Amino acid sequence: FIGAVPNNNQDVAGIGYGCSVLPVSIYGDPNGTRILELPKGMVDAIDYAVDNGAKVINCSWYYDDDAICSAVKRALDKGCVVVFAAGNNTVNIPRPANCDNRILVVGATDKNGKRADFSNYGSSLDVMAPGKDVYTLSRGGGVAMVSGTSFAAPQVAGLAAMILSKYPDESADDVRYRIMKTARKVGQGYRYRYESPSALGSWNNEMGYGLIDAYAALAPEMPYRYIIRVKNSSNYQPMIATRVEIWNTDYSMADVTLEDGFKVLYSGEELIAFCDLLPGNYIINVYPENTGHLEIDFEFKAEKGGEISFEFVGSKASEYRWETPIYKPH
Repeated sequence: FIGAVPNNNQDVAGIGYGCSVLPVSIYGDPNGTRILELPKGMVDAIDYAVDNGAKVINCSWYYDDDAICSAVKRALDKGCVVVFAAGNNTVNIPRPANCDNRILVVGATDKNGKRADFSNYGSSLDVMAPGKDVYTLSRGGGVAMVSGTSFAAPQVAGLAAMILSKYPDESADDVRYRIMKTARKVGQGYRYRYESPSALGSWNNEMGYGLIDAYAALAPEMPYRYIIRVKNSSNYQPMIATRVEIWNTDYSMADVTLEDGFKVLYSGEELIAFCDLLPGNYIINVYPENTGHLEIDFEFKAEKGGEISFEFVGSKASEYRWETPIYKPH
């Protein structure tokens, strides 16, 4: 799934072909029939990969042990992208896959884009990849049809390797962001929701952020989340039908999703809008319809997300005004 070269007359090509592969076994013999001392074999394998320059580590196995979680954290702290299979027991994702939120946890989909019936789920799930009735090269030669999240995870690891091969200066955080941000919302009947306005994207307990999209993840630029807060701090003036709009500086409008739509803001109330913006220069316009055309524009440079706050103040009509907007880039 990672390194198989194309045009090999085997009907299979790895998603990360051309990347250097460092095979590290947790088994004690070449046939994979005897596992080394547990958990030492797994800990040593992770440490060996890190010490020998691995940038992406795929783990298509699980074993609940503190020493393994510590080894995974060491790899993450060294800047590795660590990918774990979600598991195949139709339960909440177990350790070590859930021991650190920097781990990319991968579930399996079937041919219809739905969660494979065996694939684990839960709050640690990040993305999905095909993992039911998929084809891979067999150790004994030829091609085999296989199922399991163990076969979904290396597709994500291969994608991470592709991203690093194209953008070698990007951090592990950047790679994870690309993969999760661009995942497609597939699977009829699954409801993807934003956990909060600052969430990376809409998410589902069984599907994570969705099915990986290699083409989108390799795009030159990624959109980042911006939160716009509008607060009415005036003494009594309600702000009727408050509207937030965002334009590029060439005045082409960006897409903004309002949490509460147009609304009346009474004293002390706040409106929250949020949107994803590609890097560039933008103008925000905030306009309450009943304040005598007292609207405000704010120009800013978008990079990797942030928050912009607007505050309307005053105790009587002659004193109503906007405070200077506060921009907090990430």
